[in-house]
Amino acid sequence: MGRRWPLTGRAEELGFVDAALRRAGGLVVAGASGVGKTRLAREAVTAAGRRGATVRWATATECTQALPLGALAPLVGEVEGDLLHVLPRVVAALTAGGGVLLAVDDAHLLDGLSAAVVHQIVLRRAATVVVTLRTGEPAPDAVTALWKDGHLDRLELQPLSEDETEALLTSVLDGPVAGTTSIRLSRLAQGNVLFLRQLVDDALDAGRLRPLDGLWQLTPPPTSPTSTSAATAPELSVPRGTMEAGAGGRASPTAPEPVSPGHAHPAPASSGHASQVSVSAVPVSPVLADLVAARMGALPDPVREVVDLLALAQPLPAAVLRALTGPDAVEHAESRGLVHVDPDLRVRLAHPLYGETRRAAMGRLRACRLRGEIALAHGTDDVLRRAVLLLESDVEPDPDLLAEAAGEAVRLSDLPLAVRLAQAAVAAGAGFRARVVLADALSWLSRGEDSEAEMRAAADLAADDAQRAKVAFGRAANLFFTLGRPRAAEAVLDEAMTTVSDPDARAALVALRAAVLVLLGRSSEAVLAATEALRAELPDVALVLASFGLVGGLGVRGRADSIGSCAERAYAAGARTFDAAIPCYGLAFVHVVGLRLAGYLDEVDRVVQRRRPDIPGPPQLYALSLLGHAALARGRLATAIGWFREAVSGLAPSDTSGFATHCLLGLVQAHALTGDPAAARQALSTLDRTPHPATEFTAVERIVARARIAASEGALMEAVALCHEAAALAADRGEDAHEVFALQTAVCLGDPTPADRLAELAGRVDGPRAPAAAAHAAALAAADPDRLLTVSGTWERLGDGVSAADTAAQAAALYRTLDRRGSAARAAAVADRLASACEGLRTPALSEAARPLPLTRREREIATLAAGGLSNREIADRLVVSVRTIEGHLYRAGAKLGTTTRSELAAVLGIE
Repeated sequence: MGRRWPLTGRAEELGFVDAALRRAGGLVVAGASGVGKTRLAREAVTAAGRRGATVRWATATECTQALPLGALAPLVGEVEGDLLHVLPRVVAALTAGGGVLLAVDDAHLLDGLSAAVVHQIVLRRAATVVVTLRTGEPAPDAVTALWKDGHLDRLELQPLSEDETEALLTSVLDGPVAGTTSIRLSRLAQGNVLFLRQLVDDALDAGRLRPLDGLWQLTPPPTSPTSTSAATAPELSVPRGTMEAGAGGRASPTAPEPVSPGHAHPAPASSGHASQVSVSAVPVSPVLADLVAARMGALPDPVREVVDLLALAQPLPAAVLRALTGPDAVEHAESRGLVHVDPDLRVRLAHPLYGETRRAAMGRLRACRLRGEIALAHGTDDVLRRAVLLLESDVEPDPDLLAEAAGEAVRLSDLPLAVRLAQAAVAAGAGFRARVVLADALSWLSRGEDSEAEMRAAADLAADDAQRAKVAFGRAANLFFTLGRPRAAEAVLDEAMTTVSDPDARAALVALRAAVLVLLGRSSEAVLAATEALRAELPDVALVLASFGLVGGLGVRGRADSIGSCAERAYAAGARTFDAAIPCYGLAFVHVVGLRLAGYLDEVDRVVQRRRPDIPGPPQLYALSLLGHAALARGRLATAIGWFREAVSGLAPSDTSGFATHCLLGLVQAHALTGDPAAARQALSTLDRTPHPATEFTAVERIVARARIAASEGALMEAVALCHEAAALAADRGEDAHEVFALQTAVCLGDPTPADRLAELAGRVDGPRAPAAAAHAAALAAADPDRLLTVSGTWERLGDGVSAADTAAQAAALYRTLDRRGSAARAAAVADRLASACEGLRTPALSEAARPLPLTRREREIATLAAGGLSNREIADRLVVSVRTIEGHLYRAGAKLGTTTRSELAAVLGIE
């Protein structure tokens, strides 16, 4: 591909090698094949050569190993005589001239005479010596003695860490790499630079590693109808602890049955189980297969059987593996470093690419036979593992097992596998349960029409209220989230309430309604429905959904102090069952919104950190979105943009959860705040093209986001008008916290008129934001820069960097009008410091503070729009005034600034 692979992540090791060479002694660099020993040695030796050393480089190979002086012959030519005379002559030839640095690559492959020569050079200190050798390989005694006898230090070169791998990928690809892609490649290569390089080259050649939305990302290959993600994954079983940390096990048998597997936020396809690292997006090329095969070495048949069995279904208990292959084979595989055996005597392959390579070479019939043997020999209680293995074997299908396994696959977010298992279960004669699981999985995969058809089929099989409620729940969730038909969803819930009489089942349906209502922007109704549902004993998933409605509704209505206990109870429910864990991400989003609107930014961070982005699949992307919102709340704009871009690129266009639209809304605001209206409008255009009923929850903020774009373009009056439009919508909905947010934004844009309304709201809206916003507006209305600077400190203590910077900038501007130059300079310095912490913040207030000009606000607004490239007619249309008015303002602005052209005006205003 012609890409340069720099020496990244080895600064400390390179310094160690360099210091050893400067001491005129030398060093042994050891490590696994492909870890980067040769590259590190070459960098250090090259640097020594630049300092004046005479560099002599030799490479040992398996071919030269059979010849006396085979590796050193190219450096010394023919040397005649017996051993007694040859050895000193070779040493003299290699060290002639003084200041020699002898480098020997792969010294474990040296022939005996060459090893003796190197040993003699080291003993005599005749030259500085650096040798590389492969860890775990036998080496000549003379080479081993170099470090064992203390003649040379030994550096054991470790594989690259995940962070170092990310830095290397970013450098090689000349751009940022999605975190999920970096982690996947790092874990596949396991720090081996040679493997990493081949993985990257193969993925680039296949077009599966490419830039998407500014990030290099792996994209999955086309899915074969006969493939199974779990069956081809490096690790078939799922360590329970991975998911239980955030989701827990199954619900208690005594608890009411959940009505759905957590449909509050349907999700796109996951690439595999919770803990697996799959190479499915990176084809195993012949070159990579050869590299891996060379590392594994020749495999005797019994050892090959061990590797192949593990390639299909690792880990396996040692007892099972011994029964299938014999004890000697397993022990031989372990002694060769092909497998690892954990303290529980479970065996797995030592490197994920071993399994990928063997699977690629394995015939279909052999794989089918081996899977059946594993399943029958294992007798495992892991339903999913057994079902997947038997599904691709010749064993007769068990419909009950397949149905149960399909539900387990949903629990683990492997939705394509869930669909396959459920379809097989239905085909084998399974009934209601398999139909519902299939419908749920199809909905989460954005196949809404197919899901609706399966739900209708399941409805015909429903035998009691619990099953009728389950179908109604699934249909309503599918209609609302996946198909975007909120009225149809509500109609399904209404109809179900007339046919379902069981109180627990009805309460669960009301819980779903509460979540739907809050996302539709009907916060008052959502609070009432949630309160009703929470009076009942709800299953965990329904408890989360009811809390979703209550927390979201109370938060936007300015009652953040009332949501803590409800939210904590719901998060506890999410930790008990996976069904409830997924909607907890939606709950966390509305919780974050409420806390942010109230000004509790430390609490925002706490909530976001509990939803860690370490669970692959949709939950990881939801967690990245939450990280973006937390960063945006604090004004860490570049950080927020990075999180949002990665999340939205993974979610769109198949996302039906609403998280993609929430990310896009965050991108609009962050780009506008960094003074990049073009990027903000692009994100807004994407947002407008992908409407989702869940976006009604943030309708007020969408208007404020448009205001931020207008402000970044210089249209301040338009921006302020949009803020008041947003405030009016919030007031009409009874969303006091959103009204505070909209009016505060207007104040940051220089509008003092909301002072009285903010003072009124401060008396009834929970949290520190409303009082701070009221104080900000009052200080601006009074034109009091001292008070503004005090409020800036308040905003900074609350963690709202954007508001703090704007307030300090406004203080600087007022100080300047009062001719208090020293105070103006100090306030401007505060504003600059706060803006720098916001990672590129550029707002009208900061621009005015940085470039004070003798213009009125209206003159500056029109001059900024003109400098931005708008014609007089376009400015007039945008501001709804006459062209003559625009011409007059531009004439006066030009006279004050001494400019006659738009380009001169742009230079004075600092517009690029």
